[in-house]
Amino acid sequence: MGSGASSSKVLTDDPDIDPINVPDAVKGYRPPSPPKWKKRDKFDVKKSKELDSRARQVTVTDDTTFEALASDLTRGLSTDLERVRALFIWLGHQDIEKQFYPGVTDGRTPRGYMKLMKLHKGSYSSFFALLCRAAKLQCVIVRGHVKSLGYEVGDQDVTRLIGNWNIVYVDGSWQIVHPLWAFTGVIGHDSGRWVKIEADGKGTREKGQARQGISIKDLDEDFFLPHPEEFIYTCMAEKREWQLVSDTWDLHTFCNVPRFEFRYFTSGYKLIREHKSILLSENGKCELEFEEKRDTKTHLAYDLYFDEALSKDKLPEGIELPRCVFLETNGKHLRLIVRFHVAGIYKLSIKYNILGIISVPMAAFKLEVSERSENKNMFPVNPPIGFGFGQTAKVKGLAAPSHKSGVVVMEKRTMQTFNFKMTTRMQVVARLRHNKMQSEELDQYVEQEVKDKNVKVKVTMPDDGDIEEYALQIYTGEESKDNNVVNYLLTSRKEDFEKIQEDKVRKNLQVALGGHRISSLEKAIKDFEVAKLKDTNGYLRKAKLKMEKLRKEQRKEDEINSLKRNLKKALKHRSLTDLEKAIADAERSGHPDLEELLLTAKTMAVDLEQEEIDGQMESNIRDKLISATKARKKKGLEAAIESFQKANLQDTGDLTEARTVLQHLYEEAVEKEMSKQNLQRLEAALNGIEDSVVEQELRNSQVIQKAKRFLQQQKRLKGFLSPILLMKNGTVAEIHGYRDTNPLIVDVMKATFITLGESQNELESWSAIQKHLTPSLKILQRIKAFNLESLHVRTADRARKLLEKYTTDDVREVSAGLATFYKWCNNILQEAPARHNQD
Repeated sequence: MGSGASSSKVLTDDPDIDPINVPDAVKGYRPPSPPKWKKRDKFDVKKSKELDSRARQVTVTDDTTFEALASDLTRGLSTDLERVRALFIWLGHQDIEKQFYPGVTDGRTPRGYMKLMKLHKGSYSSFFALLCRAAKLQCVIVRGHVKSLGYEVGDQDVTRLIGNWNIVYVDGSWQIVHPLWAFTGVIGHDSGRWVKIEADGKGTREKGQARQGISIKDLDEDFFLPHPEEFIYTCMAEKREWQLVSDTWDLHTFCNVPRFEFRYFTSGYKLIREHKSILLSENGKCELEFEEKRDTKTHLAYDLYFDEALSKDKLPEGIELPRCVFLETNGKHLRLIVRFHVAGIYKLSIKYNILGIISVPMAAFKLEVSERSENKNMFPVNPPIGFGFGQTAKVKGLAAPSHKSGVVVMEKRTMQTFNFKMTTRMQVVARLRHNKMQSEELDQYVEQEVKDKNVKVKVTMPDDGDIEEYALQIYTGEESKDNNVVNYLLTSRKEDFEKIQEDKVRKNLQVALGGHRISSLEKAIKDFEVAKLKDTNGYLRKAKLKMEKLRKEQRKEDEINSLKRNLKKALKHRSLTDLEKAIADAERSGHPDLEELLLTAKTMAVDLEQEEIDGQMESNIRDKLISATKARKKKGLEAAIESFQKANLQDTGDLTEARTVLQHLYEEAVEKEMSKQNLQRLEAALNGIEDSVVEQELRNSQVIQKAKRFLQQQKRLKGFLSPILLMKNGTVAEIHGYRDTNPLIVDVMKATFITLGESQNELESWSAIQKHLTPSLKILQRIKAFNLESLHVRTADRARKLLEKYTTDDVREVSAGLATFYKWCNNILQEAPARHNQD
C-alpha cells in the first residue's frame, strides 16, 4: 500500500534497526493557543476525494528521504490544510505491519521508520511529526491520558491509560490530529463486565462475553482536526497549554465528566443537568435532562446495563426488568428518569436513532444505586418517541397542545381533557395503556372528539386499587408504532416526578452553601426559588447572605486583580504613561497585596524616565550627526561622530554614513594638496589624520597611502635638488667649454637632458649638447622645474643605460660639477621605476 518495498526474495526484516529520538517539539515553534477556526468551516471530506486519491498513489523506496516524500505529497498544494491532509492520508494508507524491510537500517527515512513501527520502536505520532516537519509544518507530539479500550465510564484511575497524538499548526491555527486512532480501531471488544437488561424499553438479559476484539484498519475522520473542546472528553493532554481549551482540565475533571462520543456534539442534544460521569440515585431514581434543538430529526434511545460483580444486589432469576427508563420531551427539553428495582451499579448508554434504523452512540453514564425505588411498577409503555408533545407531533400535523409536559398528575376518578389542533385533516386515535390491563378494558375511560380541525381527548383516571400509572397514546392514522405521535404518562404519584427534583434542589443548595463559588450559589438559589420551595431550614437565607459576602469579596478581589493586570500590562509594555496611571490607581486603593508589584513598577518608572531623557539626548545627538553629515565639514563631523560614539548609540546607518563622508573629506583634502604639490599643507593634512575618529579607515585608505608615498618622494626629490641649486653659472659654463669629447662627459649630460625631456636624436653630438648648456641658468631652471610625473619609463631606461657604465667616483675624477648632474640624474632614475611600478 503506497510503499515500494525492497525487491529481496527473502521476506525478512533483518537486520535489526536502532530507534531514533523524535523530539516532542522544535525550538522556535509558535506558543499554543485555542484554534482560530473549526474543521467544519474549512474542510469538506467530499471535496478532498481527489487530493486523498493522489496522496494514496505516492510510493517510497528504501532510499526515499522524508524531505523527498513530503515534497512529492505536497507538490502543487496551496494551503497548509491541503498539505497536512495529504501527509495524513498517505500515512493512513500504509499497511506498515504487513510489509517487510530487509536491509533497511536508517530510521530517519520513511521506510526505516515504518520498520521501527513494525518492531514496536516507533509510533504514528512521531511518524506524522517527521512528515510534517519535512514539509516545513510545525508539528508537536502531545502526551496525555486517554479513554481507550481499558476505560469504563466513571473510572477514577486512568493513570495507566496513556497515549500520544499530534498538534499541527495549520493555516494560522493549532489543530489536533490523532493518527493512531484515525487509522486503526478495534471491533467486538467486550469487557464481559456488563449485563444488558433493557434496550429502548424492551427487557432483555444479555450477559457480555469478555473478548479482546479484532483490530481493524479504517479511516475515522473524527480524529482529523477535532475541536479541542470536544476532543478533551476522550484525550486530555498532560501539559495544560496543549489542551487548547479556554478552561483547562485536571485529571479529576477528566475522570468525572460524562463519556461523550464525538457524535454527541453534532446530535442536536445538549446535556443541561448532571454533567458528570457518575450519577448517584435519589430514592431509587436517577435523572438526566437534555436540551433539544428545534430541528432535531432524531429520537433518543438507550441501553441499560447492570454490573453483577460489583453490585450490592443481584438480578432476580428468570425475570426481565423492562421499562425502567422514562423518556419525556416537550420539543425543547428531554428528560430521562431511570427507576431502579435492584440496588447496584448500572451503566446507561445513550444513543440517537436516525429514521428508527441507525443507532448512533453519543454518551454514557455510570449509575450508582444505593436503594430501590419506592414505586415497584414498570412504566406502562416506553415508546421510541418518549412522552410529551415533541417534534414528532408537530411534524405529523398536531399543534397548540393543552399539555406539553409528558407527565400529567391526576387523582383517581378525575377527568383530564387534552386539546390539539390539526394542521391538516386526518384520523386521530387515542388509547389508554397499563402494565397489567388490556387496552380494550381501558377504552371506556377515553373519549375523543374531532370537530373541524380541533381534537379533544377526555381521559378519566381509573380507580383500580394500587394501579397508579397509565399511558395515554395518541396516533394519527391507524394504531401502529410508526403513527404514534404523542404520549402522556398519567400518574397519581406526583412525588415520583417532583420529589426527586425537590430533594436535588435542596441538596444542591446545601452543597453550594458549603462552597465558595458565586456561580454555584446563584444557580442553586435560582433553582430553589423557581421550584417555589419553603425555606424550612433557613438554607436559602444563609445562601443569600453568603452570596452577598462572596460578591463583596469578589469585587475586592476583582479590583485588586484589575490593578495587578494594569500594573503587569504597563510593566510588560514598558509604557511610562500607563505605568504612572497604574501606580496612581494602585496607591489610591491602598491594598497591601500590591506593595511588591508597586515597588517593581516604581523602579521601572524611574528607569523609563531616565530612558526618556536619554532618548531625547540620543535624538539630539543623532540629529546633530545627520546635520553635520549634510554640512560636510570635517570639524563638525569629527565632533558629532565622537559624541555619537561616546553615547554608545545604535547605528541605524547614520553613523556609517557620517564616517564614510568624513573619510571622503580627508581624502579629497589630501588629493587637492597633492595636485598642487604643496608639500607643507599636504604634510599637515596627513598629520591631522592621526587624531581623527576615522583614523583606522584612513590608515587603510589607498588615497592616503598614495599621498604618504608622494610626500616622502617629494621630500627625496627636494633633497636631490639641493646640490643643483647650489651650483654657480660658472660651473655650467665650465662644462659647456669642454672641448674634449670624453664619452663620460657626453653620456652624463646626454642622460641629464634625456631625463629633462629632450629627444635623443637632438643630442647625438657634443656640440648639440653644448647648445642646451647655454645660457647656463636655463638648465638649472629646468632641473628646478622638473616634474617626475613627466618622466616616461622608456625614457628613463634610455637615460639609465647611459649612466650605468659609470660610478660617482668615475665622474668626480673628471669634474666635480659634472658629478653633481650625475648624482641628480641617477637619483631621479632610481625613483622612476619605483614610482611607475607602484602606479
